[in-house]
Amino acid sequence: MLPQWFLSVTIENNAQLLAYDKELPAVSDPEWWLFRGEPRAYPKLQTSLERALVDRGTLLTEAADVERKLLKEFKRRAHHYVHPLPGEGDLMGWLALMQHYGAPTRLLDWTYSFYIATFFALSEATSNPPDKRSPCVVWALYRNAFP
Repeated sequence: MLPQWFLSVTIENNAQLLAYDKELPAVSDPEWWLFRGEPRAYPKLQTSLERALVDRGTLLTEAADVERKLLKEFKRRAHHYVHPLPGEGDLMGWLALMQHYGAPTRLLDWTYSFYIATFFALSEATSNPPDKRSPCVVWALYRNAFP
């Protein structure tokens, strides 16, 4: 029998939402669960860089070149706004800083808190009128599930 890697759960009301994180399988360290909230129910996880490329009609094969140009431009201007700056060889530091300031990157934000992910999932929610409602998603990832 294949392991159940993915599970889709539909939550219809506040009570179900508040009770759901208690339904996650218990683990010895709660930080083994990672969560990500998305205001739209995309069929797959996409980075902001991927979404920006798709929106512009640019091929994903050009992502590395586009990111390199974005990083170069960000580094050129960042010293005017940010102190201290990451070191020149600290790529992850630079990408995290770019992400913080809204630049598209290959990074995905995750949190240990189901409720923080829910906040981001509901950030663009509309409750009324019902025909304006759209599904959102909270991704839950058990860090030890993937060998």
